[in-house]
Amino acid sequence: MDLFVPLEWNKVITVKQRHLPHWRQEGATYFVTFRLGDSLPTHILAQWREELEIWLHQHPEPWKGKTFAEYQARFVDGREEWFDRGYGECLLAQTRLRKVVVDSLLHFHGERYLLDGFVVMPNHTHVLVKPLPGMALSDIVGGWKRHSAREIHKVLGRSGALWMEESHDRIVRDAVELRKYRDYILENPQKAGLPVGEYSVELRNVMKTESDGSVIQGACADGGGEGTGCNPVQPTGCKPVLQFPLCEIRDHDDWKKLPGEMVYPGKYVQIEECAYLTPARPETPVHWTVAHRKSAIAVAPITDDGKFILIHQERLPVQRTLWEFPAGQLDDGETHEAILDTVHRELDEEAGCVVAPEGTLTPLGWFFGSQGFTNEHVYLFAAHPVRIVRTPQPVGGEHIGEVRLVTGAELRQMVASHVIQDALTLALFARMAAHGMV
Repeated sequence: MDLFVPLEWNKVITVKQRHLPHWRQEGATYFVTFRLGDSLPTHILAQWREELEIWLHQHPEPWKGKTFAEYQARFVDGREEWFDRGYGECLLAQTRLRKVVVDSLLHFHGERYLLDGFVVMPNHTHVLVKPLPGMALSDIVGGWKRHSAREIHKVLGRSGALWMEESHDRIVRDAVELRKYRDYILENPQKAGLPVGEYSVELRNVMKTESDGSVIQGACADGGGEGTGCNPVQPTGCKPVLQFPLCEIRDHDDWKKLPGEMVYPGKYVQIEECAYLTPARPETPVHWTVAHRKSAIAVAPITDDGKFILIHQERLPVQRTLWEFPAGQLDDGETHEAILDTVHRELDEEAGCVVAPEGTLTPLGWFFGSQGFTNEHVYLFAAHPVRIVRTPQPVGGEHIGEVRLVTGAELRQMVASHVIQDALTLALFARMAAHGMV
């Protein structure tokens, strides 16, 4: 974790000029954009350069804040939408080629620079980066471009220029702008309408601002220290643990389970031959075969704009790929803490998202998925708002082929037309519908 240093107008600012002005200040953080050579039509690029030359002639440096803001608004921020139109070959939509760029960005993190976040889109890349002392931003960005171009050309069997010669970069002026660029990185793929498999995004938040106080990435004000889990989107640490009823399967009233025999002690499923005394049959044992499974969670992630995140997951026993909400078994007992930890874990692993710091988890009870042969039960939650921070990374042999954002109307249509067949997702839909959430 490093302290974010805002732009300071009373300190030395150097300007390097090629086609574009590049401002430099010691200790600054930069928002950098570099794009593939074919990401803009030639006539558009020529038009932009002509407009910029005229504007620079009318606004000689040194600039102050208002002129600097006008430059960024007209010649940087106002043109980002062009990159999202998908012009050119869009090589980085391919996972193996995009990974080359991601690996290049991560390679010298902590050694030559601090990487606060990035998104690799099909034809361009955005990065929030702070060069470490003695390192020049131009050398860092040039290294990313040279290494990734060389490796991508190896894969494609090509040669020649890959990236556009000059990159856009601007100093992040203050903490408000830092948050704006972080949000932009997270939201860029969704605004461009990209499926998850065509971009890579990661937000590290390694820059601490004064408004962060003493709570930074797992460190908390009560002295818990790094790694205690006090991140505001996590269910443990400084924030009180969310309370909700737990499902207890035990003897009660006139229900009594008699000793049984475990005939199959499998890793994920255990089969028991046993007997019960019930309220209707208090003296005659009812023999039954029961499959014991760990309890589980299912969570409906909802974005700021009210869309639901669904994952397309392979399910081997039924030989189908199903649209589902993220779900998973509890690994560490059935406590409030373990349940909430599992919710956050599955959001991260299966949907690549986190609950926003201002967000909430809403408990929606539990349900029994197949009560005729198993005592497994599933706790249901809605998470709102969530933010997608990276591509899914499922574990345990699972495979997620796509992540889709759908509106409430689209979700209802998928349920009505039998597109959604997963019991957990149907149960969550029913609970949310009953609560007026969808």
